[in-house]
Parts: sequence; C-alpha cells; structure tokens
Amino acid sequence: MKKALLILSAVSLLTIASCSKSNNEPEQFKNEITINGAVYPTVAIGTRTWTTVNYNGNGGVNYNDGANDPTFGKLYSFQEVKAITGLPIGWRVPTEADVKVLMATVGTKLDGADLYTDATASQKFMSKAGWSNALLTGNNSTGLNLVSTGDCFVSSATIKNYSGKGIMASFWTSTTIKSPVGINNGVITYSYDPLLFEVSTNSYDDHDEPAGLRGAIYDTTASFDGITAFPAEKRSIRFVRDN
Repeated sequence: MKKALLILSAVSLLTIASCSKSNNEPEQFKNEITINGAVYPTVAIGTRTWTTVNYNGNGGVNYNDGANDPTFGKLYSFQEVKAITGLPIGWRVPTEADVKVLMATVGTKLDGADLYTDATASQKFMSKAGWSNALLTGNNSTGLNLVSTGDCFVSSATIKNYSGKGIMASFWTSTTIKSPVGINNGVITYSYDPLLFEVSTNSYDDHDEPAGLRGAIYDTTASFDGITAFPAEKRSIRFVRDN
C-alpha cells in the first residue's frame, strides 16, 4: 500500500509540473500571441510565424458598418497601421520582404517586373470558406487562412464605400515606395505609397489570368487619412515575426 501511495504521489507531482510548464511556457513557443489583451492564433510558414486571423483591436471599421465579426476582424487605414502599439517583442506589421518570403513558400512567379502567385499557389493562403466563387476557394494548406474581407474606400467625411467581400482579401505592409508626383517651384514633390498584399478572385490591373485568381504585392495611392484628406483605403492587418 505504501509503495502504491508513493507511485500515485509521483504521478501527481509530474502532472502538476507538466501543467505548470504548459501555463508558464514562453509565449513565442505557443501557437498564439496576445496583442493588446486579445489572443490571436499563429502558424509557422517557412522562416516566419504569422497571425492567422485579422487584427480586431481599437479603431478600424466593420464591413458595411455592421456588427463586429472576429472571423473577419476590422478594416484599418494606413495611418491606423502606423499608430499600432503594444506588439510583443519581435512582432511587427509585415514588410514587403516578409511577404516575398511568404510568397516564395508557394512558388512565386515573375510577370514582367511584378511578383505574383497563380491560382493554385494562392489557394494555399486562402480560407476554405467565405469565397463567393466555389471554384476559386482556398485549401489553406499553409494555415495563413486569408478570409475574404473586402475593403473600404472613404470618399468623404460621411461616405464609406465597401466592396470586395467574398472575392478579395488584402492586408497592409509597412513598406512604402517613394514616387514623384509633381514639381513645386522647381522642387520635385513625392508621395510615399504603402504596399499591399492582395489575393483576389477577379482579374486585376493588367494581370488577366484565365483562372481569375492570383495574389500580388502592389502599391496604392489611396492611403490618406479618411478624416483630414481623401480618399482613404481601409484594409486588414496581420502580424509576423521571425522564427
């Protein structure tokens, strides 16, 4: 009996130690990250770890100004992206380089000067549900789980135009490109346009793929603050860190 009690005590201690270790496990080794009090699941893809749901913190807008849905998160302006604080050490809004590494994991192609993923590759990023074209939905084999959130285009202080839900998912990068926009008193003026990563079931710009589905990095000039200047785009936000 005494021997049995000793064995039982040892098992209990191991169980307690195991639970303690799990509860105290460093956050970087869990498949989740806490950002401003909210928990976001994560997945390792190649040499990076990504959040697998869109940011749903302060600010932003809900699609069509409806009720908040954590599955889709909110849409944010680039100004709101730059104002985000409280990220855990090592985590960041992805750069263009981060997205290129991500794209390379599914076989990035080159179309002229542009990088893109074709239909088969793009489906590896996309969620399995929520896309309007059943033939162009995702298999989410990477675990990134891009949901078709659409976007918001602010055209005045009172008018917000929502579109693309069911056919498009995109998120901001922190990278901007410098582009000349004019000359003022002999001095060249520039804009600093942010880059986006977008997966769309529509053909877009000069990329007309037969499958109608691709992902690409591109710049947008419609990034001004929706309160003080127009127009403004609002899109999704993801976060990333190095493994």
